[in-house]
Amino acid sequence: MRTGADSPSTCGIGGLAPSGAEVTYLCRVTELVPITRDNWRRAARIRVAEGQLRFVAAYEPVALVILGKAFVRDANLDWWPYLIEDAGRAVGVLALLDERQLNCGMALFHLTIDAGQQRRGYGRAAVRCAVELARQAENCDRLRLTVHPENQPAITLYQSEGFVVDGIDAEGELRLSTATPKGGIRRG
Repeated sequence: MRTGADSPSTCGIGGLAPSGAEVTYLCRVTELVPITRDNWRRAARIRVAEGQLRFVAAYEPVALVILGKAFVRDANLDWWPYLIEDAGRAVGVLALLDERQLNCGMALFHLTIDAGQQRRGYGRAAVRCAVELARQAENCDRLRLTVHPENQPAITLYQSEGFVVDGIDAEGELRLSTATPKGGIRRG
């Protein structure tokens, strides 16, 4: 795990976004890198596979949806946009929502792996990185997410990484969460 000076362990509520996380999975080094003015165009090139947009966002490119929410502070909370990279190559995007003021947790939103990069372990590696960032964050005891009930591959992935279904949201999506105790990511 590599983190920079602005890692979540030193980031208070409302502070700077965590600098990123990295995990090795299937002999790949997958890293979450904050989306910035230097890499947002690379993030905007990430495309959802046909038929999957309804599972991750209302519009494409998903990176611009994430950046819009971060800019306007949707729900009056801090959104942290990340580019998912493998050896410097953009393979996906995701956002973490800082909900620590509300419920001592964080939420994972808009996890998108590029259509040409799916089924290679990047989604799993990105989930592991997100869990690690939440574990390092002060006052964060859970990482939450929602998933469309027809997105069985995503449900299977999340459950295999320790997420449990704990309800249904107002839009009919499954709510899942996992505990984020300090001490590193679960390997398995």
